Amino acid sequence: MERAKNYFDGMWSVGTAQPGICINPANGRVLAQIAKGGDADIDAAVASGLQAWNDRRWRGLPPRQRMDVLLRLADLVEQHADDLALLEALETEAFYVGAIGSRRKCDELIQAGRVEVNGNPCLNMGTRIGPGDHVRVDGKRVTPKETITVAFNKPRGYVCTREDELGRDTIYTLLPHTMHSLHHVGRLDRDSEGLLILTNDGDLSQQLMHPSKSVEKEYLVTSNQAFENAHLDQFLEGVYTPEGKLKAKSIERLSPRRLSMVLDHGAKRQIRVMFDTLGYQVSKLLRVRIGNLWLGDLEPGRWAILNSTEIKMLLGESGPAKPPSGRSDATKKGSTRRL
Repeated sequence: MERAKNYFDGMWSVGTAQPGICINPANGRVLAQIAKGGDADIDAAVASGLQAWNDRRWRGLPPRQRMDVLLRLADLVEQHADDLALLEALETEAFYVGAIGSRRKCDELIQAGRVEVNGNPCLNMGTRIGPGDHVRVDGKRVTPKETITVAFNKPRGYVCTREDELGRDTIYTLLPHTMHSLHHVGRLDRDSEGLLILTNDGDLSQQLMHPSKSVEKEYLVTSNQAFENAHLDQFLEGVYTPEGKLKAKSIERLSPRRLSMVLDHGAKRQIRVMFDTLGYQVSKLLRVRIGNLWLGDLEPGRWAILNSTEIKMLLGESGPAKPPSGRSDATKKGSTRRL
């Protein structure tokens, strides 16, 4: 049998330690043989990483080239998402027929005779599963993962992380414990505020974050000084910054020091970087829209669970192109107001 191999320094090498195996805990079946690194492998990998750091093969690339590489990696993950999801599910038993987003993989499991519904072999790939049905894969009962997506009005002064090594307040201190497993889609820096999405739906996160989707985000920005007209044009044409050329999709001047800015490709701290480059300081930065979902009258520190219609608005698939007049129907006590 061919030995499992490690990959570093641009090549595959046989591990010096005894290989490990990955087992499906439901039936004891060996899924794969996994290479394990010994002391020599670890030393070689560290040396390779140090050499890459010193010769600047990665960190010396312009931001645009690094972005292209990472996007290529993201495309490959997306291309092989079905296989990766199946492997992860088999290893952890966290699998549910019809709930992982791949009909093809579910069909393969059914054809292999590995699926039972209510104690009987599932032979029909068109079988519908209801709330009261019991599904087993490889003899292990599994249940669907419930997805939840939340709109949150992040106040100023909170960081988007679960724990902060500097002891700063985090957004999760404002959320109930049952929502601490949700991850934030993108982030707003500590001094920014407004609409932030949290979810456990990986597919939704991918759609919102992938550059190819170009999901719009709208901000209200207040500057420390009045804007020059030439700079407003430059925001649209592109500002050359240390992070590369950055630009807005559209802007609307609301007052001498205040404007609305729409981005459809967001770099880290993009608005602040553009402002700093042109000699402005951001006094207030408020995100009011993602896709066609508006912040509305959701109060700072409050959250709202999104329904299917609102998620479509989030993706820009439906909803108003202008801010809503405001909805104030209170939902859970101490928690939310609908957007």
